[in-house]
Amino acid sequence: YALTAEGYNCVTAASGKQCLDILTNVIPDIIILDVYMEPMDGWSTIKQLKKNPDTKKIPVLMLTSNKLTAREAHEYHICIEDYVQKPFKEQDLFEAIEKILDRKKLFGEALASAEKAGMDREKFCKLAALSTRISANKKIIRILQKSDDEFFELTNFDGESGKIISEMIRNTKAIEAQREELRIEIQTAIAKKGFVHLS
Repeated sequence: YALTAEGYNCVTAASGKQCLDILTNVIPDIIILDVYMEPMDGWSTIKQLKKNPDTKKIPVLMLTSNKLTAREAHEYHICIEDYVQKPFKEQDLFEAIEKILDRKKLFGEALASAEKAGMDREKFCKLAALSTRISANKKIIRILQKSDDEFFELTNFDGESGKIISEMIRNTKAIEAQREELRIEIQTAIAKKGFVHLS
């Protein structure tokens, strides 16, 4: 009701199976998914979404009262773009949705400009995917660390959860380095052709 009142066109599903059935006819801009559903829960649903070539690129926002565990984060972090926990303010949800939709729009505009500059589409898509992964990873790490800090440090955590968090931080830093290298390569190629900087 809140999303409809805000002007979003919503299609609802009462279960993971119903969601997958609907997606045979409708491809939405974003999927908002709960964890607690029967007979197929949210994590099982997202596995099916990412296996299907027609649905694997749809951004997924998890909206749930379920506390994210380190093990779930380790297994599913590459499948989700954001994670909003209940209870939440409606504005928090709207902002999370708009962030994802804005990123999609900016990517489309930047890709069109990059292709005009003769940039390789696959390389540019890889850059966008790395940027999305970094943003989602940092959000998940903050949730696991129970921290609101934008910046995270590689520290020593205890136990299995700590090892997973440390691994995610290391991987995210590696992805950041990979993204920066690719960004410089793309920007240099674009600049040589006389095109303006692409964000």
